Amino acid sequence: MSREQWCSSECWSRCMCWPIAIAPLGIFLYHKPTVPKCAKSNYSLWAPTPPLQLKFLLPTAFALSSLLMAAPVSAQAEVSAIYTLEVNRVTKGDVIVLVRGDDVLIPLQDLVNAGLREIGGRREIIQGIEHVSLQSLAPQMTFQRDDANLVLRLQVGAAQLPQTVIDFNPSNEPPGIRYSQPLSAYLNYGVFWNNFEQLTAASEVAISFGGNALTSTLGLTADGNLQRGLTAFRLDHRRHLTTLTLGDAFISSDLLGGGGLWGGIVWERNFGLSPYLIRQPAFDFRGEVTTPSSAEIYLNNLLIRQVTLPPGPFILKNLPAFGGFNRLRIVIKDAEGNQQVFSRNFVQSFTLLRPGLSEFIVAAGAERENFGTENFSYGDQGQFLAAYRQGILNNLTLGARLEGNGDLLNAGLNLSTAIPIGTLDVAAAVSTTEGKLGSGVAVGYNYPGRRLAFGGGVRLLSGNYVNTGLGLGDDRPQLEGFANATLSLGSRLTISGQYFFTNPRDQGVRQQATILAQVQLRRNLSLYLQGSRFLSGSDQPVNQISVTFNYFLNNAVTLNTGWLQQGNQGVPFLNVSRSLPAGVGYGYQGQVLQANEQAFVSGTFSYNAPWSRYQIGYAQAGDTGQAQVVVEGGFVTIGGEVFATRPVQGSFVLVDVPNVGGVRTYLSNQEIGRTNRRGKILIPDLLPYYGNALRIEDQDIPIDFAIGRTELLIAPPFRGGAIARFDVRPSRNYVGRVVILRGSERIIPNLGQLTLERNKEKILSPLSPRGEFYFDTLEAGTYTAEVTYEQLRCTFQLTLPPSDDLFTDVGEVSCSLPDSPR
Repeated sequence: MSREQWCSSECWSRCMCWPIAIAPLGIFLYHKPTVPKCAKSNYSLWAPTPPLQLKFLLPTAFALSSLLMAAPVSAQAEVSAIYTLEVNRVTKGDVIVLVRGDDVLIPLQDLVNAGLREIGGRREIIQGIEHVSLQSLAPQMTFQRDDANLVLRLQVGAAQLPQTVIDFNPSNEPPGIRYSQPLSAYLNYGVFWNNFEQLTAASEVAISFGGNALTSTLGLTADGNLQRGLTAFRLDHRRHLTTLTLGDAFISSDLLGGGGLWGGIVWERNFGLSPYLIRQPAFDFRGEVTTPSSAEIYLNNLLIRQVTLPPGPFILKNLPAFGGFNRLRIVIKDAEGNQQVFSRNFVQSFTLLRPGLSEFIVAAGAERENFGTENFSYGDQGQFLAAYRQGILNNLTLGARLEGNGDLLNAGLNLSTAIPIGTLDVAAAVSTTEGKLGSGVAVGYNYPGRRLAFGGGVRLLSGNYVNTGLGLGDDRPQLEGFANATLSLGSRLTISGQYFFTNPRDQGVRQQATILAQVQLRRNLSLYLQGSRFLSGSDQPVNQISVTFNYFLNNAVTLNTGWLQQGNQGVPFLNVSRSLPAGVGYGYQGQVLQANEQAFVSGTFSYNAPWSRYQIGYAQAGDTGQAQVVVEGGFVTIGGEVFATRPVQGSFVLVDVPNVGGVRTYLSNQEIGRTNRRGKILIPDLLPYYGNALRIEDQDIPIDFAIGRTELLIAPPFRGGAIARFDVRPSRNYVGRVVILRGSERIIPNLGQLTLERNKEKILSPLSPRGEFYFDTLEAGTYTAEVTYEQLRCTFQLTLPPSDDLFTDVGEVSCSLPDSPR
């Protein structure tokens, strides 16, 4: 019950209105200040101006009232009052309490509604309501009565307050993302004319429906033979993050597993279906505050978030982190200005899975052989592979693998863990084939520091170790290892080094060491110094040194020049390139170098047209030259239409700005092109399942059109299309008058309402006193209309005529009701 409702009903007997007991009713009614916080509107009904003959009693009443109000309440006195309840400085609303001496009895439900938990204390039933003595709750809870402001202040421990959970990554999807999976298909083509003599071609076809895709590639060789590439039917289940593939697929597992290109069936976890999902362990922070507080979260000394914390325990879940070494600092400031700082260092590894999250692959089929030369050549033996990994703890992920065929069997275990000084990955496996046992061990370590990062790994395979990708007669590295390190010296200098070693069973030892220094001389000028040494068996070592300057002329053009010294031979070189834009435009690349007293010159020019891509290139080495002309493009069908376009890369989208041509369209703030005369443009290079940012230029839309959102976030399926329809419509405004006819009676729906409905969309217009209505940004057509006026409801069909005028008056329209019974 609100304060006003309670005052109006019970104030005169329970509102601490002391003058009731000491003065005539007229005097009391005149003494308004003694009624605490009662509504004036209610009070005025009870308090007329007192008659003159009673005014002589006012001084006496006021004096006695003041004495009683000022006197302390005795231990036996019980008075009901309304107080504003505050819990740990947070206002919870008004409550009706019973004041008994120095104690206050408050309804138990009011404390529950204020969020308090585990409430003990002495209980009493007063007028059928369970009350709690606040004095009996000490010392866990203390209270203070502010009778001057009628505020009851409670101070409780944080454990008695509700828990606040702030999840920094509830779904991690950007807000407003739209998943679109209409029926669509495309055909990519490419024609290659080599040296104006040989003609080859390539094509790719894909059909997408319901997020599933059927894809295949086909090529035409110079001698006229057809060459099949990969063919597969892929079914994606985005909610479960799984993909089922029937056909050709590349299979892989852990460091010791086999795989390769198989034809068969594959069922696997596919995190690419939810690219915003954070797979790695997330850090949670728990704490408690007793007053309203604020928290500032710093990651690697950068402020990334500020949150408000109400009193009570709290959890900050899924705090963000970067791959590598992280330093998290949380600064909490309470209402009194006190400050607490919490810090934690931890390592984030991409090989770790958060607890409860798993990844797997189950595959069965046959190895595809002679890929690129034969179309349907598969191995005679069937084979299988199954692997599973599960996040156990924040710093521990375990996995297992089993694979084999009719001749071999291989089983292995693996683990990934985070330690205070880096991450560690370990795998071990055993195999058997033809009665011979084999074994393998792999260990990898990585310290991903911010200034200094280093890592390495080693793999040992026995001579008889086999898996589905490594036969008994195949050569294998019995021992191989690598090491790398990167040192950042400020923002301008980075030094890195790599070392690789392998000892194949059937060949000589190979080693390679490389060191690279990158110097940022200016914002658009950098220097690369690289030296390497390569050893292979008993051959002489090969040393190589290079010096390269990279100069960025603008956002598109890059110039690099330098010197490459290999052994006793020096090679100067010069390269210039302009990147090809995402939309219509051109790009080029040119290179000049001198080697063995022979010049080498090459150049390529590319152009993106709205419906295709063209490229011409030429290379000259000494007296030998070669030219190539390339034409690429595609045809897409989506939304019942066919479009010519540049080759589809990944996925695509049809942007629809209904019937408005010439509107500039942007993908990730890069202009792609303009809509055609029907208001449509196809963009062929989107990322599947990501939120691709699309935008239209509202300045290109006529002024007499209404514009909704000009930006959309669209996520198309794999090898499929999406439709991004922007809410742009002619701003046609309709006015008119409506009357209700009931028999011979003509009723004006004064201040009623007219509702139009079409395609499950409702539009409302209030009616003027004369029954006039007004609708803006409506499309012409027939609508189901309903007039509501007092108790009347009348439905009819309203047709709005097409018009090029900004305002159209449809005149008077009527709705008929049956004559009322007499």
